[in-house]
Order: sequence, then structure tokens, then C-alpha cells
Amino acid sequence: MACFFNSGQVCYGGTRLYVHRSVYEEVLAGVAAVGASLKLGMSSDRASQLGPLISARQHARVTGFVDRALASGIQQQAASRQALPDTGHFYSPTVLRDVPQDAEVAREEVFGPVLAVTPFDDTDQAISLANDSAYGLAAYIWTRDGATAHQAAAKIHAGTVFVNCILLADPAFPFGGMKQSGLGRENGAEVMDAYLEPKSVVMSIA
Repeated sequence: MACFFNSGQVCYGGTRLYVHRSVYEEVLAGVAAVGASLKLGMSSDRASQLGPLISARQHARVTGFVDRALASGIQQQAASRQALPDTGHFYSPTVLRDVPQDAEVAREEVFGPVLAVTPFDDTDQAISLANDSAYGLAAYIWTRDGATAHQAAAKIHAGTVFVNCILLADPAFPFGGMKQSGLGRENGAEVMDAYLEPKSVVMSIA
């Protein structure tokens, strides 16, 4: 849901997923099955879990990312599909497998329910792949090992790192990104810096 929530229209969206090779096929199948099970519908339908994309323009943009990925040889993880609602710019959750690091869908912000999945062999490689991005707003780590969680969280270049959870927020948490994901912070004590005027006084006394 870090990727599919709000049909992927979330600044914190986890759109790249790196999975250890030993469980790669299992995780791929499981994530695709979850995506296929989500009910698409309008917010007036209490049973709906995902709404439409914001506009026809955004729907065309997301479709373009996926179409170009498939045309380049990237494969979509097969999953059963439900019929889309008749009205609204709905887009089914889509899982792309074995996505190269330099692929457009892995480098750009899709802002739709499209997940690019790539295998890794060790933690250092996973961290290197995660940091190989122009963006750095949020990252997600899933592990049973506390030491791995702390080491990876310290090395990943992102303003917020979630461990075994998604999209939690609190006014005490500084919110903001690294690299092209923005400057400064909202919330937390750090937000006060935006309202201050620090002064430097430099003296040379003979």
C-alpha cells in the first residue's frame, strides 16, 4: 500500500521495490495478488479501496509510463484483473518485474499505482540501488533484523525512513526530503528555523 494507496498519488509513495533474490518470486506474486484484490471505486462506495486518478491527463501520463516500459521489454507480473468502473480515470495497480535501474519508470515519479520491482543480493547493494535516485523524500525498510534496520536507515538518503510500517506521521516528526525532494522541514522543532533570522557577527580584535 506504500505504492497503491490513493492510487499512487502520494508524495511518500514507494514506487521502487528492491527484494532479496531468495524471496523475489514469492514477494512479486504476493504484491501483485494484493494489488489485484483491491476494489476500485468512487469514495461514495464504502466498499471501494482505491479511487481514480485525478484527471484524464494524469491517466494518460501513467499509461504512457507503463506502455513505454512494456515496449522496452520490461515484463508485467501477471495477476487477475477486475473490471474497471465505467466512470472516472481509474488505473489498476500494476507491478513491473526485473526493472533495470536506468529505466524511465524507475527514474521518474509516475504518481500512479505502478510498482517497479528489482532483485538484490545483499544489503549493501540494496542501499546503493535505493540511493541511486534524484529523489529522497521517503524510504521503506522491511526486515526482521534490528541491526539491519538501523544500519540501512542510517545509510539511505531520504528525509523519512519507515521500518516495517508505512505512511505514519506525527507533528513531532520533521517532514521534508533530500536531493530533488525539497529543502527545509515542516513539523518538529526544525520547522521553527523557517521563522528565525540567525545573525553571524565576525570580529577581528587586535
